[in-house]
Amino acid sequence: MKKIVTICIVIALVMAVSGTAEANIWDVGGGLNHYTTIQAAVNAASNLGDEIHVYEGTYDTSLVNVNKSNLTIMGVGAGTKLIDVSTFYGCYGGNNTGIGINANNVTISGLTITFDGFYISHEAGDGIQVSSGVTDATITDNIIYGFGRAGIELWGSSGHSIEGNTLYDNMRGLFLTGSGAGSATIEGNTFQNNYVGMRIEGDAGAFSVNYNNISDMEAWGVVNKGSGTLDATRNWWGAADGPGYVGYFDGAWHGSWFGSGDNIWNESPVDYYPYLTGPYPGGQVVPVPGAVLLGILGLSVAGIKLRKHA
Repeated sequence: MKKIVTICIVIALVMAVSGTAEANIWDVGGGLNHYTTIQAAVNAASNLGDEIHVYEGTYDTSLVNVNKSNLTIMGVGAGTKLIDVSTFYGCYGGNNTGIGINANNVTISGLTITFDGFYISHEAGDGIQVSSGVTDATITDNIIYGFGRAGIELWGSSGHSIEGNTLYDNMRGLFLTGSGAGSATIEGNTFQNNYVGMRIEGDAGAFSVNYNNISDMEAWGVVNKGSGTLDATRNWWGAADGPGYVGYFDGAWHGSWFGSGDNIWNESPVDYYPYLTGPYPGGQVVPVPGAVLLGILGLSVAGIKLRKHA
């Protein structure tokens, strides 16, 4: 009888202790559980699915090191939640990075991240950098601009979702690099006025790049220097007739002009057809040539077959 009672007490204590381990909400710049810096809130958070709510304001900061798994950092309420790293880094080169993700299953959402200084190197930092080996980052609905390396860089990591972000005035809007370069779904983003919209290394076949707006780059909309074929279909290239020059240079130019939109560097293959004839959302997928012809003639495939056998 005593053994049974003892076992029951132990079970009850274990349940009581485990019941206290739950996710928390940490507030930055407002709210109840208040911190003045995002890094302080990250340091206080656990790996149990905590959320950091960032309120309206400008947060001058050096690198925010996100080293807690299952953590969400999100802008809440009205107004801009601006992370500005230029105050700390000024005009110096080096790693002028805003947020570094160094743990699995991290979400960054609803923030504006900028380097508004003068960088002396085209490799001077990222808005958000996901470290090698990290999995399942979700980066959504952010505005990132002014970085000398990339707005977002995925460094040899996998399983990510990059959706709904606006990336402009960066050296590269998105940079997928490192050993293997990982995998990601890239959808619903706007790439504008970067030098290169997106550069991919590693296995390009592991990425899907669809329903994005890619326009007004200084050089290339998409660069595939990896291995495998990149699925870049159903994107808006800044013109109703699709991307512009499709090719690459290795001492001589290899390629041709397709339409009048942003250019594609296809050192490894890039599938860009069908494309969107207008910006996403709302832009229509260009029909395949056969479907265009049938539509003009008002015929169906079945109708043609019947005529042929009439």
